[in-house]
Formats: sequence, C-alpha cells, structure tokens
Amino acid sequence: MPNRAAPTKPLQLVTCLSIVSKHTHIPKISIEVARDAVQGLTARTLTHEDRQLIDELEKRTGMSIAELAKLTNRWPQV
Repeated sequence: MPNRAAPTKPLQLVTCLSIVSKHTHIPKISIEVARDAVQGLTARTLTHEDRQLIDELEKRTGMSIAELAKLTNRWPQV
C-alpha cells in the first residue's frame, strides 16, 4: 500500500470554497469570505438561497451546517 501524503487542505475546506464561490458568484473566493458565509448561515433568518446553499454544503460534505460552522474555526487564518 503506497504511503500518501495528507492533503494540504481539508477536503471540507476545498469543497466549501467551491460551493460558496459558486453560490456567491465570486470566482476566487478567500477562506475568510467562505468562513463568514458558512458561519452566517447559522446566525440569521434563512432565505431561499441560503437554504439552497446549506443543502448543497451538507450534501457534498456529509456534515451538518452546524458542524461545518464549528470546523471553519480550524481553517487557516490568512
């Protein structure tokens, strides 16, 4: 079995960046903007667009939005 190096970024981070980028129409989204977007989904009244974003995040990461929001605190600070 080959010894593979661990990815430099967690899969959830990369997936979240991609999804939030698509939903916000920001092609090269920063980690900070994605973090704010994910955390904001747990702190406000949700719109239809918010619900769609949550559904895609949860489906593609296999985590609840609450779990993802907690995980964002471990994302790199830039």
